[in-house]
Amino acid sequence: MIVDNTDNFEMFYYDDDDNKSGTLSEYLLFSTLGVILFTTWDHKAAIRYTGSNVVNINKMDDRESRELLQ
Repeated sequence: MIVDNTDNFEMFYYDDDDNKSGTLSEYLLFSTLGVILFTTWDHKAAIRYTGSNVVNINKMDDRESRELLQ
């Protein structure tokens, strides 16, 4: 599962008093057969999601972007 643009850590893990359905993290599944990939621009949020398991990716040029999509 890919969860894209997860820059707002609080939205996933802290319950808003007006939110009757709970936090978004309650809906993320756990399985030893798969992983969840979080993407974010916020390095602090990345560390809070994963601890030390953060992969930094530099900006790609046009060639690298096309290669990734292929």
